[in-house]
Amino acid sequence: MNFMKTATSRTITTIEVTATAVISFAMSMIVFWPNLKNINVPWSGGDMTATYVNAEAWNWTQYSVTSHWGFPFGMNLNYFPGLDITQNTFARLVSVITGQPYIGINLLLILSFPLVAVMAYVAIRLMGLRGYVAIALAIAFTFIPWHLGRALGHLYLATLYGAVAGVILALLVGSGRMQGWLKTEDKKQRRKYIAILIILVITATWSAIYCAFFTGMMLVAAVIWRIAQGDRPKRIFAGALPLIGVWIFAIIGLLPSLINRAANPDVVNLGQRDPMDSVKYGGDLAISVIPAPYNPMLSGYNNWIGGIFSQAPAEEQNLVTNYGTWITIACLIIFLVGLVLYSRKRALNVPTNIDKTPRPPLTFIAYLLVLMTLFFTPWSLNFLLVNFVISQIRDWNRLLPLMLLLFILGAAGTIAGKQWTKREIIAIPVAALIIFITIMDSVIPWKPLYDEVAKGGRAIHDQAQHYAVAVNKAIPEDCGVFQLPIMIYPENGIAAPDLNDYEHFTVGLLNNEKSWSYGGMRDTDASLWQLDYTNGISGFQVQDLKDKGFCAVHLDTRGFEDPQAVETQLTTLFGDPVVTDLDGRWQLYKIK
Repeated sequence: MNFMKTATSRTITTIEVTATAVISFAMSMIVFWPNLKNINVPWSGGDMTATYVNAEAWNWTQYSVTSHWGFPFGMNLNYFPGLDITQNTFARLVSVITGQPYIGINLLLILSFPLVAVMAYVAIRLMGLRGYVAIALAIAFTFIPWHLGRALGHLYLATLYGAVAGVILALLVGSGRMQGWLKTEDKKQRRKYIAILIILVITATWSAIYCAFFTGMMLVAAVIWRIAQGDRPKRIFAGALPLIGVWIFAIIGLLPSLINRAANPDVVNLGQRDPMDSVKYGGDLAISVIPAPYNPMLSGYNNWIGGIFSQAPAEEQNLVTNYGTWITIACLIIFLVGLVLYSRKRALNVPTNIDKTPRPPLTFIAYLLVLMTLFFTPWSLNFLLVNFVISQIRDWNRLLPLMLLLFILGAAGTIAGKQWTKREIIAIPVAALIIFITIMDSVIPWKPLYDEVAKGGRAIHDQAQHYAVAVNKAIPEDCGVFQLPIMIYPENGIAAPDLNDYEHFTVGLLNNEKSWSYGGMRDTDASLWQLDYTNGISGFQVQDLKDKGFCAVHLDTRGFEDPQAVETQLTTLFGDPVVTDLDGRWQLYKIK
C-alpha cells in the first residue's frame, strides 16, 4: 500500500490496467474454465454458425469467393455490407495457426472480457476517477448481460470493444483533450497521440457497422458540443478529424461490398431494411435501466419483473441480454444526483474541475445520453432517420451498451476527486462489493448456459466429424453435395419445423473434401437456380445436378414437416442413403 503512495503516476496506471485485465479475466473463467476443453467446437448455432463461416472465408482484406459453399457458383460474402474486420482477422489468424474453424471466434470471446474492461477503465480515467473503484466499475461494465448473452449469436456486437473505443473518442473530442494532444510541442509525444487516435478510430469502425455508425453519431454530437463551447474554427476542425477518420475507414472497409454490389445490381436490396423494423427493434427503456431478472438468489425479484413484462413481445430488445445490472442502476442514480449538484455548483460559481486536465463535464455525458435516448426507443428519431437517410440501421436497441457505459461514466465523473475514493479503508471495501455483486449477479448466472451450449456443441461437432469421415469414405471423389431443404443465404429463417438458420453450414465446416450447395448469396445466380428444387428433386432434374458437378444429396430431415415424403422421393431416385447420422436426421444419397 505504501508503494502505491510513492509510485509514479505511470506506474500506478500500469498496475491498475494490469489489475483490471487480470481480475476480469479471472472472473470470466468462472464461466469459461470448465468449457476450455471444448474451445474447438461451436458454442452456439444459428447466427453464431454464420460467424464461424465468415471468419473461415475471410482473406485478410475482404472475403474470398469460395466454391466450398454455394457450389457450383460459389459463395461471395462481399455482397453483404459489413465491417466485422477486426473479429474476422483475429479469428482467421487463429484458424490458420490451429487448423480449427471454431477456436478463433471462441478465443476472441474470452479475450474480449479483459480487453473491454481495460478500455472501460480508460474511459473512466478520462472522467477523472482512478484507483480501486475505477477498476471495479470497469469490470462491472464488461460483464453486463449484453456481453455474455449476445455473444452466443451476434458476436461482433457482443464483444463491445468497438463500442467502447467510440465512447473514448467522443470523450476525448468533447472534453477538448484530443485537440490539445494535436498541439503538443513534443513531436515524439504528438506522434504517439496520433497513433492512439488512429487505433481507436480503426477499432471503432472495423468492429461492426453498428459500432461505426454509433461512433459517428457520438462524434458529430461531440463536435457540436465544442462549437457550443465557443471553439474557434481551427480547433473545431481538429475535433472533427476522428469523425472524418471514421468515414474514411468505413468507406475502405465497405469498398469490397460497394464494388461487388455495383457489378451486380440484382443484390441492391441485400441488407436493406423496412423502416418499420426500427419500431420493431427499438429499445425498451424500462427494461434497459433495471437489473436483469436472472439471479437465482433473487427468485422473488425475478418473478416480479417477469410478471411486469410478461406481455412484452418476444423480440431481442426484451430478452434478458437487454437489461441492466444492479451496478448500472446504482450508477445512474449517482449520476443523476451528481448532475443536480454539478448544476448547483455552476450556478454558485463553485469550481467543478478536479485537476488541470481537460475532462468531459457531467453535462456532456448527460447530453450524449439524451441523444441516445432520442434514438433508442420505438417511434423516436430513429424512425425519421431510417426513412430519410439510412435504412440499414434498424436495431436501435443496440445502443444499450453505450447507454449503460454512460451511466457508469456519469457516476465516475460524480465521485471523481472525492477523498473517500482515495482512502483505501473505504475504497477497497466499495470496490470489493462492486466486484462481489458483479460475480453473483452478472457472471455466475451465465455458467449453466455456457456449460450447456459447450456440451451441445461438442455433441454436434463430433457427429459432424463422424459424418464427414463416412461421407468421404462412401464417396471419395472431390465433388459437390446438394443440400435439402433449400435455404436461402443469408436470413432465410428457420426451416420448419426444427432446422435453424445457417445450420446447413455445420456439415461443411468440418468437411473440406466436398463442396456444398448452401451459401450462395440471395438474389444472385449462386442461389436463384436452387429455387427450382424447393419441393424436392424430380427425375428430370437429376441430370442437371450431375452436369453441375454434384455427386450426392444431403438431406436434413429437421427442415421438413413431412420428412418421410422427401425420403421416399430420394430413395426412389437414388436408392437407400449411403450414410446416415444425427440419429437419422442427416442422410446422404449418392447420385447415380
